[in-house]
Amino acid sequence: MSAHPYLSPEQLEALPMEELEVAIRSSGFYRQKAKRIKAFLHWYKKYDYQLAHLRHVETETLRAELLSIHGIGAETANVLLLYAFQRPVFVVDAYARRIFVRFGLDMPEKEQVFRLQVETECVLDTEGFKEFHALIVQHAKEHCKMKPICSGCPLVDECERRGV
Repeated sequence: MSAHPYLSPEQLEALPMEELEVAIRSSGFYRQKAKRIKAFLHWYKKYDYQLAHLRHVETETLRAELLSIHGIGAETANVLLLYAFQRPVFVVDAYARRIFVRFGLDMPEKEQVFRLQVETECVLDTEGFKEFHALIVQHAKEHCKMKPICSGCPLVDECERRGV
């Protein structure tokens, strides 16, 4: 493949599948990812590839549409809603689950129940949820790993699973 950039959604959608696969090959699972990218772009085309056209779509409607796209699950939908579409949503991921469990909180199994519980208790704007998510990810990578590193953890006194 030549070194042509395909940075606009229109160019990316027009790119033949084989060329897209070559372009993203180094990311691993490139065939699967290429199909998912194309599916997302097909959906986004309905909005003329314009974020402005999504502003008036209700968050829950947008979430349902994203979840209907092949390859987009709840976590990816919420990441898109928060970071790309600027919606105040809580991202439920493995890091959040791990930290909440270690604080002794009873975690709902269903993503939607957990997400709504946090969104109800933590009334934050979009930037607040971005910061909350970033702090969770940072804390999980530094201290609250699968095998926790409690030494130096700023939350160790509140953690019920310290040293576990």
